[in-house]
Amino acid sequence: MKRVAGYVRVSSVGGREGDSFQAPPAQEDAIRAHCRARRLEVVDVVHELDASGGTMARPKLQALISEIEAGKLNGIVVARLDRFARTLVGGIQTLEQIHVAGGFVQTVEGSIDTSASSGAMAEMQLNILLTFAQWERATRAEGFASAKQRAVARGVHISGTVPVGYLRPARGARLEFDSEKASSVRDAFELRATGAPYGEVARLLDRTLPGGPSGKGVWNRNTVSRLLANPVYVGEARQGEYRQPGAHLPVVSQEVFDTVQALARRVEDPTTRSDARSLLAGIARCGSCGYALDRNRVNGHYFAYRCRGRSAASDCEAPASAMADKLDLVVEEAVLAHLAGRQVEQVASADDIAELHGRLTAVRAKRANFENPDYVAVLGVDAAIRALRVVDEEILEVEQELAERVVSHGVPPISVQPVGDIWPTLTTAERREVIGSMVEAVTVSRAPHGISLAERTSVFWKGEDVPVARPSRGRRKRPEVEARMTAA
Repeated sequence: MKRVAGYVRVSSVGGREGDSFQAPPAQEDAIRAHCRARRLEVVDVVHELDASGGTMARPKLQALISEIEAGKLNGIVVARLDRFARTLVGGIQTLEQIHVAGGFVQTVEGSIDTSASSGAMAEMQLNILLTFAQWERATRAEGFASAKQRAVARGVHISGTVPVGYLRPARGARLEFDSEKASSVRDAFELRATGAPYGEVARLLDRTLPGGPSGKGVWNRNTVSRLLANPVYVGEARQGEYRQPGAHLPVVSQEVFDTVQALARRVEDPTTRSDARSLLAGIARCGSCGYALDRNRVNGHYFAYRCRGRSAASDCEAPASAMADKLDLVVEEAVLAHLAGRQVEQVASADDIAELHGRLTAVRAKRANFENPDYVAVLGVDAAIRALRVVDEEILEVEQELAERVVSHGVPPISVQPVGDIWPTLTTAERREVIGSMVEAVTVSRAPHGISLAERTSVFWKGEDVPVARPSRGRRKRPEVEARMTAA
């Protein structure tokens, strides 16, 4: 008696029913009845669910083929040929692999048997049926794509996951506001649009929407960036290449959304990234040599401001150092004390930001022309590709300029507040900007053990004389260069 394994495949289980859907138990019952009638020993019946017939790289099917090659099985039995394969080339190649190993495939429906004794007629029938299965799969794929296009055109959000901030009243219905969550999503967009980092947005969402997007996870850079990149929040329904603006009420304006996307694509100058994380870069200096203190990680555990101890000109006689967080705190306390009793007003974004939004809208309108087949036909495909590349570069250029302008100027208008109240809400970059506008320099001196950092730190305000020179690092001039400069 020949030993076989039954193979059951369903491409998609969820939500399927009706006469066209052959459920796994029905497939298995048909396979076992077929094997009893033909005196085949069923070693096992393997179920491979949610597996497309368009690929033969299915783990459980490949495991059965390995069993045939090892001589442990004689063949595979399936309910219908399309349960085995829906691709002509892949199906024939896999059948050849099984045939070379001395195995066979049998089907319940159609009574196909690929064993060598079945003859040329069975082989021809097999090729015809595989061709038909491939055609049927392609037809279904085209129908599914057309159905998606029609659904998006109706404004339906067809993703299985409803975006945070929206509700879907019923399957196939348009999205509606979730009044409890939409305002929190809007706040996240508006905070990011001011240039706030993803971490700050994540902390906001942790307070207002705990549990992450699913309600059971966390907000982090990845989950926040995905939420902020989703065009559903400007009212757009989209699935792949299909899109429908105005499908539902937007959570945020197009201008805020564009600003957030521009910030996400912003290309930072790599030479300034470390400075952006450092409150006192270029401000804190060694009290001995006057050179700016470097901010470095020490032993992989903490950061410190430290004098390098030498320069191109000479060695420092008393190189200073300080724990970064403690020196930052000393200077911040000095700044707040200097501003005690004063109030600060954050100003609205510069007028040129609105102008940049206008430019971005205009250049995107130019890009929309390329979605018109008649427009592309007039230009010619090659010319259209070149022109589209130019337009895309222009979009990136405007987005980069918008992002830079927001980072340097863009904050939302708020009422006048005491400095002490607003200071904790400022980002490191904003605090650095305030300190830089007030402080001429901060010097740190090396002192014997027991002297506090505050005692060996001096803050010099704008307009005050700084008692040490403030040189910038660079290469030592060659003697002949110095001689020419002196002669000049």
